[in-house]
Amino acid sequence: MISHFYNFHNILKLQITRQKKSIFDEFLNNTFSYYEVSDISNPDLFVFIGDFKPDLKNCFIVDGRYYIKKDYIFYQNSYKYAHWKVEIKGLESDKTNVSINSNKVGRIVFPGETIYSLIRYKLALKGYPLIHGSGVGINDKGYVFSARGGTGKTITAINLVKRGFDYYSDDSLILGEGKIFSFIVPFNLRFTYDVEKLLGIEFTNRTRCELFWKKILYYLTLKRISLFTTIKAKDIFKEAIKEDGRIDKFFVLTQGPEFMIKDNLKKEEMVKKIFLNIWFESPELIAMQYAYSFVYPKSLVANFWENMNNLISKNIDRLKYYEVIIPPKYTKDIFDRFFNQTIAK
Repeated sequence: MISHFYNFHNILKLQITRQKKSIFDEFLNNTFSYYEVSDISNPDLFVFIGDFKPDLKNCFIVDGRYYIKKDYIFYQNSYKYAHWKVEIKGLESDKTNVSINSNKVGRIVFPGETIYSLIRYKLALKGYPLIHGSGVGINDKGYVFSARGGTGKTITAINLVKRGFDYYSDDSLILGEGKIFSFIVPFNLRFTYDVEKLLGIEFTNRTRCELFWKKILYYLTLKRISLFTTIKAKDIFKEAIKEDGRIDKFFVLTQGPEFMIKDNLKKEEMVKKIFLNIWFESPELIAMQYAYSFVYPKSLVANFWENMNNLISKNIDRLKYYEVIIPPKYTKDIFDRFFNQTIAK
């Protein structure tokens, strides 16, 4: 047995135990490595990866694939060539035990699907929404940029760090108590940007080769497949990484043909846009929640998304809101206009 322990700001404690090593475990090990600690006792979320026999006795079956009883769910999932099965015990309890078994490709996929979903779920039950967005700060003022993937939240965060801002995250952030809490994971950059110039670093030949073949794939598929390149944040930002800070301004980035800033949004509009950005990033959590709710319509799980909506509303109360329309080509000139008209004010 191989165990790793993670502590997210003393809000959520996670233990992941693997039955045996796999050459595909590097992705899992890197995903939450920033929060790894030597040991924890009594984790909120315990994940076992390996062979297991699900406890299907007395279960209701929903949609032919979800096996459900009180505080329990078992299901199987897949994405292209990845296949995995999941058993969750203590779904509505303070302590949740999860078993996951997958094929080799699945070990690359389920950390970003199942484990992310469960972290989001457990954090929300504790009153801390995990939103999809990037975040930076300066002089104890935090700025959040909620957006769908590929809209520009990563490039925005990087450009601000280069201007002396602190870095919280480029993909997900924990909100609570009027603060941003970092959620540092390896971040993803598209090859369509001049990444080396943007970051002020030099890639290895291996990384350059990887970017080259992704670019070839992009054009061979008539621009239908655009893959990301993963880089560890702590290897780049180092001194700039910060754990938490007060939220000062909140932005939603959306794509459109021309750059535009809207600064008259009502809170209800902002909450809906932030909520949808989370929703689109949580397919496994949505499916699990709907299946369990079908059997237990008055459960904590059934009310999860309503609770998430309320948490977002509570945590962005009395802030300055902006919606920023980012065109497909996000140039330095557009960033400068964005910065001068909102953050620098």
